Amino acid sequence: MNTSLNDLSAEDLGHLARIRISLTARLVAAASRLDPELGLLCSKPFSLGLGALGLSGPVRIVCAGGSARVVPGARPASGWLIFTSAGACARALSGGKGAVLPLPLAPSFARALKFFRTAARRAPALLRDASVPAKTKAPLLLEATLAGLEAVCHDPYLFPRLDHIPDGIELIRAGGAAGAIEKRGRSMRMLDEIPRERPSAVLSFRDEDTAVKVLSGKRQAVVALGLGEVRIEGLLPLVQGLFGVMDRFSWYLDVSLGEVRP
Repeated sequence: MNTSLNDLSAEDLGHLARIRISLTARLVAAASRLDPELGLLCSKPFSLGLGALGLSGPVRIVCAGGSARVVPGARPASGWLIFTSAGACARALSGGKGAVLPLPLAPSFARALKFFRTAARRAPALLRDASVPAKTKAPLLLEATLAGLEAVCHDPYLFPRLDHIPDGIELIRAGGAAGAIEKRGRSMRMLDEIPRERPSAVLSFRDEDTAVKVLSGKRQAVVALGLGEVRIEGLLPLVQGLFGVMDRFSWYLDVSLGEVRP
């Protein structure tokens, strides 16, 4: 039986909400660099904050010059979308309905809101559309996965596992796309730029198509590894540990909406 939102504890709902905020923000930002319509919508500067009442870890989507990036923290923005609770946030950003409070702080909030609503629809549509090439999907999925790994490390369930994973930087290559994540103690941090120094470990997908299959959950990483579709170099325990954290991230993504309780 699949786990639903109604089965989660208040603590797990908070973790899921934080993951969904990070995931949504990163997908929206990545889509802006791939979709000309979205690039046009963020050609003028603005920023939009995403958060939930009682939940730490708000983020801002900062747009300028036709692309967007994600910045942590609660510094001034054009405005905010504040969900009324972690549960409302988790439900809304999982495709259901959840109460959200729009908080405009500047005239540019209207543009920010239009961009977010358009991009939040467009990014998942790109991933679902069979006609969209893997070359386009791979960067979206890679960025979303790294953002999810960063967010899910707040879950104490993972602390024993994280304590046994060596620290270091892992580079992930997915055809022409690449991303990196740094593990330090009980946290992981998605790096905005590929580090110049030699990474501790490198995971390379054979091509974008393989990356899409693995990162979307259609093929297990260990299966792809056995088929020679994934190559690992460097600190093997770091890569193996990353797979374990990814399993927990996938568990949260598989949580269903369930019935809406009064």
